[in-house]
Amino acid sequence: MDLMYAGVFGRMQALSYNLISRDKIEALENGADFVETFKDSSFKQDIDLFFNLLSGINLVSAVLNSHLSRMIKEVTRVMPQPSKGLIDAYRSRWDIENINMIISSKLTENKLSVKYDMIFVDNSPVGVVSGVIPMEFYQIINEQKDISTILNYLAKYGYGGV
Repeated sequence: MDLMYAGVFGRMQALSYNLISRDKIEALENGADFVETFKDSSFKQDIDLFFNLLSGINLVSAVLNSHLSRMIKEVTRVMPQPSKGLIDAYRSRWDIENINMIISSKLTENKLSVKYDMIFVDNSPVGVVSGVIPMEFYQIINEQKDISTILNYLAKYGYGGV
């Protein structure tokens, strides 16, 4: 094994304890409450963040997506440089989907909000800010009045010409 990856393997093993165990999945399948099942786990930070803001499936979705985003960011931090490009490419896919949502929201006149590293429509989480593009970027393009302004901003940011 390449020595560059030997240390990463150990860190990934440690991170694997932050994943959902089979016991917790079975508990949920048997009707256990999501918050009660995960409140004393690595999901606690995410539950604390969203518990008073959301409920039901929106709470579950926000907690799971927030946790996934944090874990992917952590994996990116510990990966050797040659592998970071692959993970960033995966994270960039979320960014492209989020930009598409913001542009679509201008056409449909849906009100999006960008907060807590997520994108919301009517208090429902619909996108995860991956961290490749900063949260402030999303807030700026979401505040634009129309699609052409968004496209011009994207061009200035480095997403090609309009």
